[in-house]
Amino acid sequence: MFVDVKIHGKPIRAMIDTGATHNYLASAEVERPGLVLEKGVGRVKMINSAAQPIAGVAKSVLIKVDAFKGKTNLSIVVMNDFKLILELEFLRTGEKTLSAMQFKKGRKRNEPFYLCTLHFKEIEQASGPIPGVIKKLVKEFDDVMLNELPRKLLPKRAVDHKIELVPGTKRPARAPYRISQPELLELRKQLKDMLESGIIKYAKSPYGAPVLFQKKVDSSLRMCWNYRVLNKIL
Repeated sequence: MFVDVKIHGKPIRAMIDTGATHNYLASAEVERPGLVLEKGVGRVKMINSAAQPIAGVAKSVLIKVDAFKGKTNLSIVVMNDFKLILELEFLRTGEKTLSAMQFKKGRKRNEPFYLCTLHFKEIEQASGPIPGVIKKLVKEFDDVMLNELPRKLLPKRAVDHKIELVPGTKRPARAPYRISQPELLELRKQLKDMLESGIIKYAKSPYGAPVLFQKKVDSSLRMCWNYRVLNKIL
């Protein structure tokens, strides 16, 4: 999604990226008035590009999106396709909550209020003939639309995934968390299932991340990997 925004009063076109971890400004735009740059730390990896260092950070930048105004930090990176990328977290800063005090003052002033409610409605499973365009699409990609996942690892690609770390950092290999007996049994069960299905295999990787369990709504346990230490040095 693209939006028209203003940085310190000057217009610029921005892309809203729900997967972005920070707000990014193209290095070609750093000459804009009002920007004060500080030294950048870390590296960033864009889609279909190699990891690159963050050239600098512009802090407390005044950004205006329609009627919303706010200040945020912009990481300066080299970008050819976009001038400004805003993360989802920036949009959430514009969310407003009407307090009881504000409501009371507005009511005394006879200000208009608008209330919008959303209702969840379950729908029945779709029935009837499958449209021809859908049939054609399914037939064309029948090799990827499988009834169940393949019981093997993905095939080798032309480019293998490589973990690129910040220069000078050590590979993280943290000790496992202490877990309860039920969690230990669940860990062994899930690892056994994944090994037998072929989606994982034994390896001697220099990297190591601890796992923890989160209880689901149905009281079963979801296994989660904690990659925060690794993500800090990518």
